Amino acid sequence: MKKLLFVLLVVLSLFGCRKEPTTWNTEVLAPLATGTLSLSDIIPDSISYIDENFLYHLVFNESISDLNVDSLVTIPDTIFSQKYVVPFSSGTISLPAGTQIISVNEEIEVGNEDVELHNVIMKSGYLKYKVKSYINGYMTCVYNLPGATLDGTALAITANVSPSIGDIPTISEGQFDLTDYTFDLTGETGNGFNQLFSMGTVSVSSDAPSNASVQGQDSVVVELEFIDAKVKYAKGYFGQHLYSFSQNVSFLDDIQIPSGVLMLDQARMNLKIENNVGVDARFTFNAIEAGNDNAALALDYAPFNNAINLTRAIDNGGIVTPFIANYLINENNSNLTSFIGLLPTQLNIQGQIEINPLGNISGASDFIYTDNPLQASVEVDVPLRVGLEGLGLQDTLDIILEQDVTANGYIVLVAENYFPFSADIKLTLLSDENYPEEIILSGGYINAGYESFTGVVLNPSVSTIRIPFTSELLGRLRQENRMIARVTFNTPDFPQVYSLYDKYKIDLRMFIEAAAEVEIR
Repeated sequence: MKKLLFVLLVVLSLFGCRKEPTTWNTEVLAPLATGTLSLSDIIPDSISYIDENFLYHLVFNESISDLNVDSLVTIPDTIFSQKYVVPFSSGTISLPAGTQIISVNEEIEVGNEDVELHNVIMKSGYLKYKVKSYINGYMTCVYNLPGATLDGTALAITANVSPSIGDIPTISEGQFDLTDYTFDLTGETGNGFNQLFSMGTVSVSSDAPSNASVQGQDSVVVELEFIDAKVKYAKGYFGQHLYSFSQNVSFLDDIQIPSGVLMLDQARMNLKIENNVGVDARFTFNAIEAGNDNAALALDYAPFNNAINLTRAIDNGGIVTPFIANYLINENNSNLTSFIGLLPTQLNIQGQIEINPLGNISGASDFIYTDNPLQASVEVDVPLRVGLEGLGLQDTLDIILEQDVTANGYIVLVAENYFPFSADIKLTLLSDENYPEEIILSGGYINAGYESFTGVVLNPSVSTIRIPFTSELLGRLRQENRMIARVTFNTPDFPQVYSLYDKYKIDLRMFIEAAAEVEIR
């Protein structure tokens, strides 16, 4: 018992004598951020593939849609109006029910003067009719179009009108859906073009409650109007026409490469022109130009310096055999390496299409299926065998700092590089409304990966960079929660080319290394 009291007195005396807290320093290692910079960060899957050798390829497929040759065979929104006058000049005649007064056959002009249409199948549209009667009687107007058929049945308009009142006509109107109607535009003789044969009769209605009082020069007016008429198929002679086209094709704007120069080896471009129309055509390129915000470059490919002749397609009972012209462009026959190496955001393609340059050599057998007209497309395949100068990869890193570290110290950056060339790395803290953009690291050096005897990197280099920081910067890192990591590559002996494989990447790990002061009172 005495010993226990003695120990307690000693302990109490020690605490009673302490004036200052006890402190010491300890090393803190806290994870700050992780990230991976790879080709997948800048190249969407939709425009890339990996070949059997695991080599990255960029692929672009774009159609040149500004050709518009389907406008060859339009039916304008026009109104056809025909006045039918009773066949006597004066006097008044009382006619009983069922009596025919007028019978007229005539041709309706359809289409335009630049094209000689023989047969047309409609895709859509409407035929609107309006019948105006100036006759004092119950009248029936029958208007037949034998050349306009749907499933073999001719289009027929039957309009019943009441007696007119003085000079004010009575009106009957309606419309027909023209979808899938076939128009024979050879007229009554079968040898014409742009002519739709019609037959019209005007009679006193068979169920008229009273006789019609018909005066000389009384008339019935028939108006026909094509509305939004779209053609599916047409045959005839489409005339000689010259169309210009100019189109900007989206290109590398989906790849977030901010700057630099690419020397692309073995890139190729295929221009495909497919003529599905039964006309001869002549294709002329005025320019194919790659451009970005800073520069532009025209494609230099000898065959495009001259006109390209396209033979007409062949129609085998609705099965079209197109004429196809393919032009394979590569570094051996053009300046394609420099053209693609410009990193263009778009291609500007300009030219002209001449239809039937030799005239009516088909005997009015031109044809077109408007859903499948003349087409052109550009395909670019770029195997990523590149030389890089000043080219960069960039990614946003999320801050994952959880520990409450407030001391000064170092950010330790560990970079594992699988690319076969070295890089400089720059870390930037994003700006906000309270702070300007701040560069945390500029010009940090990352060693190249280790190439095997086959020239492929199998093992990465590991580079460690220590970056001093202050507690104020650490507070901003915790507040912002993100930073930008950008690496800039430079290959040895530029423009020597290197193959880029799917496994190539740079893994980044960042830690906080700090001497934190700890105290116990």
